[in-house]
This record gives sequence, C-alpha cells and structure tokens, in this order.
Amino acid sequence: MRLINCKINDFGKLHDFEWQFDSGLSSIVAENGWGKSTLTVFIVVMFYGFANEHKRSLVDNERKHYQPWQQGTYGGKLTFRTAGKKYLLERTFGARPKEDYFALYDAVTNLPSNDFTTKIGEEIFGIDRTSFENTLFIAQQNCQTDVTPGINAKIGNLSGEQADMNSYQLVQGKFKEQTNHLTSRRKTGELYQVQAKIAEIKVDLERQPVILKQVAEKKEKLSLLNEKRQQLKQQQVKLQERLQQSSQNQDHQLASKKYQLLLQQKQQILTKINLIKQQFSGQVPSLITIEKQQKKAEQINLLANMIKTPGSTDNERLEQLLQRRIDQVTVDQLNKMTAKNQQLRKLKLQEQQSGLSTAEMMRLSVAQTKFAQRPITETKIAELETWLLERHKLQDQFEKKQAEYRGWQQATTGSLRRQTRPKILNSKIWLFISILMIVLGIVNFQTNLFMGMILFLIGCLLLIWKILQQPVQPKQANLQILQLEKELQDLQQQVAKVTNRIEQRLQQFEINCPVNAASNELAKFKNEYLDFQQLSQRKARGISAADLQQMQQLQTELLNFINYYQVDLTADYATALQQLKFEIQEYHHLQQQQSQTIAARKKYQVLMKEQQDFLTSFKQSETANFSDQLQILRDQVITLQHEEQQLANLKVMIQNFLTENPTFYAQNSTTSITNQPDSLSELTNELNTVKEKLEKNQQKAWKITTVLSEFEKEINYFNQLSSQKTELEQKNLELTKRFKLLTATSKYLATAKNNFSARYMDPIMKNFAHYYQELAQENSQDYRLDAELNLTAAAYGKQHQLNLLSEGYQDLLGICRRLSLIDAMYQQEKPPIIFDDPFVNLDAEKLQGGMKLLQELAKEHQIIYLTCHPSRTLK
Repeated sequence: MRLINCKINDFGKLHDFEWQFDSGLSSIVAENGWGKSTLTVFIVVMFYGFANEHKRSLVDNERKHYQPWQQGTYGGKLTFRTAGKKYLLERTFGARPKEDYFALYDAVTNLPSNDFTTKIGEEIFGIDRTSFENTLFIAQQNCQTDVTPGINAKIGNLSGEQADMNSYQLVQGKFKEQTNHLTSRRKTGELYQVQAKIAEIKVDLERQPVILKQVAEKKEKLSLLNEKRQQLKQQQVKLQERLQQSSQNQDHQLASKKYQLLLQQKQQILTKINLIKQQFSGQVPSLITIEKQQKKAEQINLLANMIKTPGSTDNERLEQLLQRRIDQVTVDQLNKMTAKNQQLRKLKLQEQQSGLSTAEMMRLSVAQTKFAQRPITETKIAELETWLLERHKLQDQFEKKQAEYRGWQQATTGSLRRQTRPKILNSKIWLFISILMIVLGIVNFQTNLFMGMILFLIGCLLLIWKILQQPVQPKQANLQILQLEKELQDLQQQVAKVTNRIEQRLQQFEINCPVNAASNELAKFKNEYLDFQQLSQRKARGISAADLQQMQQLQTELLNFINYYQVDLTADYATALQQLKFEIQEYHHLQQQQSQTIAARKKYQVLMKEQQDFLTSFKQSETANFSDQLQILRDQVITLQHEEQQLANLKVMIQNFLTENPTFYAQNSTTSITNQPDSLSELTNELNTVKEKLEKNQQKAWKITTVLSEFEKEINYFNQLSSQKTELEQKNLELTKRFKLLTATSKYLATAKNNFSARYMDPIMKNFAHYYQELAQENSQDYRLDAELNLTAAAYGKQHQLNLLSEGYQDLLGICRRLSLIDAMYQQEKPPIIFDDPFVNLDAEKLQGGMKLLQELAKEHQIIYLTCHPSRTLK
C-alpha cells in the first residue's frame, strides 16, 4: 500500500495545499511552523477520523484543534494504492461527527467504490488508530511504543488466532477489574465491604435491649403531659369568650371615628376640584391633546432656528460655483478623469523604472567583457559549490583517520617497549600481595575503619597497576594499522579525484586561485555573475513609443478638463481632481440648504397660527414661550385627574365601610359602653399565661414524641439489620467462591497467552537486533524481549526498564522496536511509514545511522520523512 498525493482544502493552518508523495523515500524539509505535524495528522484523520472528541480542551480535542484558520472547507482528498487498485478518498468535517462527509472512488474509473467503509484505516491496515500510532506513525518526542491488543492481534494472524489474541487484553482487563472489585484486601473490594458490614451490624445489634427499656419510660411521661394539656385547653376557651365580648364594644367606638374622618376628607377634595375647574372655560383639555400641542411647540422652536437669515458668505459662494459651471460636472465625468490620471501615473512610473543609471551601465559593460564569452551557468556554479563542500568533508575524514592511525602506531611502539623491559619482581607475588591487602582491608572495616580503607585502596591500586602492565597484542594492533592505512589511501584517492574536477571547472571559469581558497573566490564570482544577469534583464526592458504618445494624450485631456472648470493646478492632477470633487459636494450642500430654509418658513407660519388658536380656546393668555405655558396647562390637568381619582377612591371606601357595618346607623355611636366586667389588658395577660403553659407542655410532649420516633426507627432498624446480616453472610460465601474462580481462570489464561506469544518472540527480536545494528552501529545483546513483547536493558547482572535510559536511547530503542513489530505484522503488502522528525535526540553518529536506515526501509516501504533542520536530511 502506498500514498500517491493529497489535496488539503483547509486543515489547521494549511490552506489550498497539495503534495505529491514519492514511491520510496519522500522527504519534507521545512522550518518550524510550516505545518509538517498538521500534514501528518491530516493523513491519520483521513483514515481514522478524529481522536479525543469528548474533551473540552482545544489542545486535546483534535476536531477543535485543527479547525481551519481561514474558516474554509474543513477537509481534503487523499489518493492511494492498495491491493492492486487505485483509490481517491474524500472527507470533509463539520462541528460535530454527524456533519462529516465521507466518499471513496475508484481513481481509474472515477466511480464510487464500496470496497471500504468509514473505518477505512482499520480495514486497510488491520489495526485501530492507537495501534497505528504505536507502529506506523513515529512522531518527534514520541518514539516509544506499547504493544496494544490490536498489535498482538495483527501479529497473531500468523497463527490464525486473531480473535483470541485481540480479545486477550480486554478479557484480562475484565478479570483484573472484577478481582479488584471483589477482593477482601482493599477497602474498595466488595468482599472487604461485605465482611466489614457484617461486623458493623453485630456491634449495632448489641444496643437493642437498652433502647426498648427507654421507650417504655418515655411513653409513661407522654401520657401525663396529655392529661395536663386538656385541662389548660378548657381554661383557654373560657378566657377567649370573655375577651371577644369586650373587644366588640371597643370596635364600635373606633368605627364611628373612622366614618367621620372619611366624610371630612371627601369634602376637602371636592373643594379643590371646583377651584381647578374654574380656571378653564367650561371644558378641560385631555392630556393627549396637550401633548400634541407640546410636540408642535418643539417643531416651532426647531423651525425658528432653521429659518434664520443665511449669511451673505454662503450666497456669494453659491454664486461663484455657478459662474464656474460646477453644476454641470457629473460624477461619471469625474470618475473617468480620475481613472485617466491613474493610468498616466502608471506609465510615468514604468518610464522611471525602465532605465539604468550611469554607474549601472559601467558595471554592465565590465561584466559583459568578463562573462559574455565564457561557458558559465548557474547550474555549473552550483556543481562547483557541491564539489568544494564534498572535498572539505573528505579532508576532515582523512585528518580523523590519520590521528587514529598515529595513535595505534604509538600504542604499538609502547607495547613493544614494555615487552622488552626486564621484569623486576615475579607477577604472581605482586598479585598475591594486592589480593591479600584487599582482604585485610575488608576484615578491618568493623574494628578499624580508617586502617581498613587504606589497606583496601592500596590493594586495589596494586591490582590495577598489574593489570595495566599486560602488553597489547602486536598482532591485533598490526591488523588495525593495516586497515587504517587502506582507508587513508582510499580517502586520498577520493580527495585527488574531487580536486581534479574542481581545478578543471576553475580553469573554465578563468578563476586563478588555489583550491583551498576557491570557496571565497567562487562566492565573489557568483555575486558578479548574478548582478550581470539582473542588469542585462533591466536593460532589455523599456517603454514603447505608443506608451509615450498615450502619456501626452492623457496629459492634454486632464489639463483641458481642469481648465474648463477653472480649478487651480498648483499641485498634481490628482489634487486638482480631488478639489473639484469637494467643490461639487459643497455646491449640492448649499443648494439643498437654501431649499430647506424656504420650506421651513412656510411650515413655521402654519404651526404658529394653530398654537395661538389652541391657547385662546381655553382662555390662556398669549406669551412669548408657548412651551412653558403648555407645561403649566398640562400640570393643572394632571392635578385635576389625580384629585378626581382620590375622590372616587374615598367613595368606594365609604361604601365598603357601610357594607361591612350594616347595623352602624341602628346603634347610638355617641353612647359609650359601660359596665364592662373585665378590661382587655387583664384578660389578654391571663390568656397569654395559659398559652405559655400550653406551649411549654406541647414542647415537652413534642420532644418526647421525637425521641420515641427516633427509638421507633432504631427498633425497625434493628429488625432490618437482622435480616440484612443473614443476607450478607450468604452473599459473602457466594463472592468468595466467585473470587477464587476468577483468580484461577486469569492465571491459566495468562499462561496460555505467554505460550502463544513465545512462538514469534525470536523473529521480532532478530529484526530488532538488525535495526539496532543499523541505527546504533553496535551490538544489541544487552536487550531482552519477554513474552508480552516488552523490552528491558541488561546492566550489572539485572534487567532494567527502558525509561531509566537517556532520551536519545529511549527514542532509538523505540524506533527499532516499532520497525521490528511492523515486519512481524505486515509480511505481505508493506504499508507506508510516517517519520515526523524522530531523530532530534540522537547524536551525530547515530543520526547518520538513521539516515542509512531510512534508505534501507525505502526499498520495501514508502517512507514519509518530515524534519525542520537540513542537518537531519539525506545529502
């Protein structure tokens, strides 16, 4: 399967973007912010859709994160080939998944294809998106991987047991979830909670006899309080009857006073209403009528300001504009003249830019003499620059090899001298002495720490010194020296070959300088050649005779137009035309202002007559300010309406009083009530005392009732606890049996899975060792692969997790592990692999290994490699 090309309408910052993918290694080198990561996400989303759509964060939610910056069509097209057929995949995305659009076409016939569904990524690659991002998509700072159930299932295709392997992790997760839920060793475990609940119930049931005794005592107290409350209620009824009789006598006296007060208020309002009506001629105007007159008064004031005599300056200015025929100018004429002026300015600018200065002509003449007869092109200059760079790199390699060669020569010479040196003491004696001192030092650590440390250090130093006395094997050193001599000869030949090509090209260019100084001379030579090409191109450009004739014609038309309307041409044509535009606007404004003044004077006279007639009809004296007099008139009408409303309210109140007191006139309101048996205050105090006693009695009874209610709840609770205890003990037996069964099943399933995974551990580890050798340039024997396909690093006799290594080694191991998994997953049709700048943490040597690895992978896979730095690209 391979990608052919993509067309992005809008996705993130990418807009109207197209890219053609190479069949082997397709490299994309661009600066930060270009959109490399956005392009890789687009490819993944086209096959798998968006991830993390439930998250609110704009960074985590892919659909929101990559919404187009230009607010255009969200999505694009992707052309690819798989299983011998060529397809065109189209997708557009909305704010929600239900607004997305998916279409697949046969790219040869352009007909819709049903070969794949919206889950096209899982159907083509055979894995879900998480597995895809852990194998085929290697991103910067995310080179490590996890073996997902989808990866296990894809590898399991080799044995025809995909369904079992794909479900293994899910089943084990369910087992773990269930055993954690059931365990008695965790507080959250169901068995732990059931057993704890049984113990808690046993403690609660021990309180049941004490509660039953307290219930009997409280019921006896409540019975005594109920008897006392009945006696107080009978006393309360008698006092209320006496109090009601006394209150009726006092209510009659208060009603009489209230009725007299209402009649007095009614008479006062009638007097005020009559006084206000006397100020009008018999009829009262409505508020709506007055408000209409007030609006007319406002119009009169506005019109008075408008009809003021305009200044003589405005009339004179209007007359001047008419004499200059400004009223004859149309907008269309002015626009045409403006367009002609713009065309004239463009021709003048072209005339200014077409020529060369005297200094530039001299430079061109010198350059023609130098470059006209030489076979020079930009391609040949670029080739010479490439050869110089290649020679510089070969010389650096030669110097490093030469230093290594000298080191081996010195080491060999020193080893021979040590071999011929006479032996002063026997080696076995010195070895025995050093080991003896180390042992004595260890023994003395407990008795004398200082002495023990000294003996231990001296013994270690003697042992190291004796080891260093062992001579270097001359045979091994000589083989290394011969190898280095051969490499030095090869590098000399390469340098000589490149130097010969450089000297030939320098002779063609007639550049006389040593090869070592050719870089600086070539840079000057290249700048002079580029300047020569630019000056030649500018000289070839020039303005034509037709353009000159058109310039003269445009100047004549503009001058005649401006002179006809007597516009001052002290500046350029554009300023004169702008001035004429302002004068046209001024003319129309003055003319409109004159017409508005005449119409306003007529309307002012009509409104003044209507205002005077209105005030006369209500016997209002005429004043200079109609607005003030209308406001006084309005205030009087509002006051009259308010008083009339109060009068209506008082009549209703009097009628309501008589309705509520139908026997008021039958009684003698002036006769006072005498011979009252008790005063209201004494009866009220006595009644309050009885109420207080009743309230205290009620509170005591309520407290006892509350306590009894709580006790009743507890008794019911004890009954429920007994039933619950029996149920929980039965449940505890069932859960314990289920927990044991789940634990045993999970153990047997893990054993079966590991036995199955062991079948393909060796091929994966073999591929890992191959890629590790290519990338790290060293042996992979320090790494181990377990049955769950997890890698560990061996050091000091133990296996360690990879996250303890440096970032560079973690990335290196993650890349090799991903590639070995890809080989195990895809043995037929090879899928494309996306590398999004994964080598940023590698050193220079391993980076070169990574570049070679990309070339090797490109022989079988389509490789899409993206980076932001030229140093991490293939030369």
